[in-house]
Amino acid sequence: MGKIRRLSEVGIYHIYLRGNSKFIIFYEDDDYRQFCKCIDIARVKHGAKIYAYALMDNHIHLLVRCVAIDKFVSGFMIGFVMWYNRKYKLSDRLCQSPYNSAVKNTYAKIRSSILYILQNPVKARMCSTHEEHKWSSYKMYFNNIDKKKKKIADVFTNIEVDTSMVQEMFESKENLDFELSNNSICEKEIREKEDNWKRISHSELCAELNRLLNNRELSELSRDELKMIARLIIRNTTASYGQIASLLHVSYEFVRKLKYR
Repeated sequence: MGKIRRLSEVGIYHIYLRGNSKFIIFYEDDDYRQFCKCIDIARVKHGAKIYAYALMDNHIHLLVRCVAIDKFVSGFMIGFVMWYNRKYKLSDRLCQSPYNSAVKNTYAKIRSSILYILQNPVKARMCSTHEEHKWSSYKMYFNNIDKKKKKIADVFTNIEVDTSMVQEMFESKENLDFELSNNSICEKEIREKEDNWKRISHSELCAELNRLLNNRELSELSRDELKMIARLIIRNTTASYGQIASLLHVSYEFVRKLKYR
C-alpha cells in the first residue's frame, strides 16, 4: 500500500533527502549553487520559510515551515534533477524517494533539529569547524557573514534563510557555538517516534484520479496526458509506483521512469 505524509499542525518539518543508493549528489560547487538556486525558487513559489539547512555530499537536511510540503520538495527537486541529468548525461532518479520528513511541533524538537543540522558537516568530517563548511546556514546567523564577501559565490549561497528563530533561541553567536560544541544531537533524537507516514486507501487514490480526470475516461487520455496524470499523483499523494501502475493500468517501469523527470 502507498502512504501519505503526516502533516504538522504548525507547518514545521525537518526534511531529509539522500542520494539514490547513497551515491554522491554534489561533485563540485556548481552543483551546490544550482541546488540552492532551485530551493530558493521553490521557497518563493510555495511561501516556505527556511530556518536551517546543511548540504552534504550525498544527502541534504532542511528545517522549513511550509503548508504544501510535497509541492515544495517536488518543486526544487524536479528543477534540480533536470539540470543535473543534463549536466552529467544521466536519466535515473537522483535521490531516494519518497523523501523523509519529521514533524517539529515543539520548542525542544525545533531546537534539537537546528543543532543536528548545523552539527552535521563537522560530524561527517567534511570540515573541522562549522565556519569552514560553505553549504550550510551557519554563517547566516548573528551577522556572521563578512559583508565584503557576500558577493562571492563560494561564501554566500542563493538560499534566503529566516534567521529570526535561531537568533531568538540562542540569543548570540557565542551561545550557538557553545551548544553546537557541547550539546551533540544524535539521529535518534531528531527522528519522530511515530512513523511519518499513514496509509492511503485505494478509494482515496481513485477519488484523486477522478478529480484529475474531470469527468473524462482513462481510455480517452493520450500517452502524454497519462504521463501528466501519473506525475500529478506521484507529486500529490506519494503513492507507491505499483499502486499508481495498477490504478492507471500501466507498467511499473512506466511510472518509475516518470519520477523527477
